[in-house]
Amino acid sequence: MMRFLQSCVYSLDVMIYFRGKSNNEKLRKILSIILIPAGIVRYVYASIKAMFINTKSERCAVALIIKNEGKYIKEYIEYYTALDCDLIIYDNDSDDGTASIVKKYRNVTYIPWHGKKRQIDAYNQACKKYAKKYKYIMFFDADEFLIADDLLKGKSLYQILDSVFKRQKKTACLGINWLIFGSSNLVEDPEDGVINAFTHCARDEFEWNQLVKSCVIPSKIVGWVNPHLPLQTFGYKKINLDGKKIVQPRNELPKKKKIRLYHYFVKNKKHFEEKVNKGMADRNAKRSMDEFYYYDKNDVINYKAISVRDYILKK
Repeated sequence: MMRFLQSCVYSLDVMIYFRGKSNNEKLRKILSIILIPAGIVRYVYASIKAMFINTKSERCAVALIIKNEGKYIKEYIEYYTALDCDLIIYDNDSDDGTASIVKKYRNVTYIPWHGKKRQIDAYNQACKKYAKKYKYIMFFDADEFLIADDLLKGKSLYQILDSVFKRQKKTACLGINWLIFGSSNLVEDPEDGVINAFTHCARDEFEWNQLVKSCVIPSKIVGWVNPHLPLQTFGYKKINLDGKKIVQPRNELPKKKKIRLYHYFVKNKKHFEEKVNKGMADRNAKRSMDEFYYYDKNDVINYKAISVRDYILKK
């Protein structure tokens, strides 16, 4: 119930605005309690609205929040551009020249996004603001690359996603499992990009591969309080690739694995040290280098991302 109420309240415009103006966690919490009745009204209104609105758009977008991703963001944008996606990028006070890189791309909507713990605010705004413009929005991070087998058969990403959503009526969200990639024993930043450099990943059995990130129909979403899965409108559901309902961010891997989210979480030791110093987008905390050693899985050689990237860039 708590997560339900938080998702309803945090998606209110007034809550998004206030969290952008104040980093005071005590005041944020007080306001969220005060706004519970408005949040419930929001849920009812969004659910009724979802019954009558079907987006006619045939466009996809990726929404993400970034901070100091200047080293790698060019590769990321060009990968999703090759998939015919737009990008909605919320920049959380980068100071490494990220903005000047991002703004060069016509298919990128660049939004300065100030304050602490603003990831879910960005997700909530994107769902509401761009629900008419895009049929599908993927809520990923800047180190996550969507890999779909059918891309190598000439299908577009929109066609692939559309076929999954149409198989199950009343689907609002598709949870896509991670595939965690290690450092490939690199210490320094690579010169030839993430996909070329990091080709060693964890086995499927690695527990963090159970986590999913979301592709949604934004008009069927109420709000976010967890960056992995949203709250959908009444009567709609979240599913995995097997078509099974999912409720929690952590789920057993589906039998169908034709779509995975390649997560280049650690990259290399130098990069992870910078990640530790940067802090986290969804909470007031810093990572530990212990996480690097835990996630640095290099069990399986995997070149599929290179094959997909090369194929879509040639189209």
